[in-house]
Amino acid sequence: MYLGYSIRGVNRATFNQVLQDANGLFFSQDHFTERSLMWLCESLFAVQAAITLQTVAVLAELFRLLIAAWAVHRVTSSQQRKNIKYGKHCQEQSLLAPKFSASAGIQLHRDRGVYYSESGLTPRGLRYQIGVKRKAVPRIADHFLDCSVYFYESIESARAGERYGGSGFLVDIPSEHPGFIHLYAVTNKHIIDGGFRVLRLNTIDGKMDMLPSNPDAWTFHPEGDDIAVMPIESIDNKFRLFSVATSAFITPDIIQDFGIGPGDETFLIGRLVTVEGRQRNRPVVRFGNLSMMADPSEPVILGDGHEQESFLVECRSLSGFSGSPIFVLADRVYRNQRIPQGLRRPVPVEPSAPEGGSGIRVRLESQTIYGVFGPWLLGIDCAHVPLWKPVYIADRKTKEGSGYQVEANTGIACAIPAWRILDVLNDDEIVKARKRDDAEITKRKRDGAILD
Repeated sequence: MYLGYSIRGVNRATFNQVLQDANGLFFSQDHFTERSLMWLCESLFAVQAAITLQTVAVLAELFRLLIAAWAVHRVTSSQQRKNIKYGKHCQEQSLLAPKFSASAGIQLHRDRGVYYSESGLTPRGLRYQIGVKRKAVPRIADHFLDCSVYFYESIESARAGERYGGSGFLVDIPSEHPGFIHLYAVTNKHIIDGGFRVLRLNTIDGKMDMLPSNPDAWTFHPEGDDIAVMPIESIDNKFRLFSVATSAFITPDIIQDFGIGPGDETFLIGRLVTVEGRQRNRPVVRFGNLSMMADPSEPVILGDGHEQESFLVECRSLSGFSGSPIFVLADRVYRNQRIPQGLRRPVPVEPSAPEGGSGIRVRLESQTIYGVFGPWLLGIDCAHVPLWKPVYIADRKTKEGSGYQVEANTGIACAIPAWRILDVLNDDEIVKARKRDDAEITKRKRDGAILD
């Protein structure tokens, strides 16, 4: 089980290799003690009497790592040990993440399911964090389902639960007065244009009721995006509601800070027209992954010919899910140079004198972050990407075309970015209405009226 290198004349690269190999060996689930001790003994044998200060530092590091690993082995439960990630054996499995620390001695800490040792393991003060495996997509909280709204053509069709219409959801913008919000319904423009303007919502007694709307109550995106927004001026307390705050909308800064990209987990909440519920709304949750990032220079061409800035999300979208909210969340180890807000720590770097000037270069320190982040509202589902296949007259072998094509659903949804919804919410008339409402609340407070 010789590792293939000697510890004589240790340099930084070799030292890093020692740690990398220790990563895979110290935390073996099956043969923790034997493999660790065997690896340490063979490392000692590899010294071959060439004792140097660098060698002593490496050996001291190995002993400390072994003690830290033994401590983790003792304090974690058997179930947690099964979930420990193993170094370099598969993607996103990092056990030893070096971080700088000035503390000394080995002491285990637990933070959000992550065990780590803050210790002066080397003269450079390296700290090692030991990651514990997490579930990528957590259970979706029940109240998220209450943001979903169903759209029907009439009150009668809504009461009967007819299989026509679309989906939508509720969002809110905080008022100037604490405890108050401005509530809005959001859906696709093509749903409103199709005549589906009756909202069906759940009530707190386990039933449902309707909110009819007028065509002129809806505001559309100024650039033709498939978005429609309606202010909900007043609503009865009988409704069971949850609204998505605009502070939870995805932004380009959040995408950059948290490294959101293809592969991140997503979920959609909307109406499955075949199992939508007749007595009350029963939205379904569909899970998937982010397939392609939104790029205004490479829009997706929708069925009406409109070029739409859009995320592509593999969440098996179907007709009836149009207008549904799509959320994204992240669960990973981050090593970004740009640290999310509240974690930024500018670190001065050595003076530099670039051509044409001089000064101090400043950078943002890289930082490792563990945890589940989000969910953020990624956008609104507006369409699914079709795949057109030819229809053959006889069979596929002869491939004699009939001139017809049939649509096959790729399952990839087009999600208009949340910041495009914000464009409509910041429409001049909608902003004026918010200011009028806030002014009315101020007046009532001044007059001593009891606010509902």
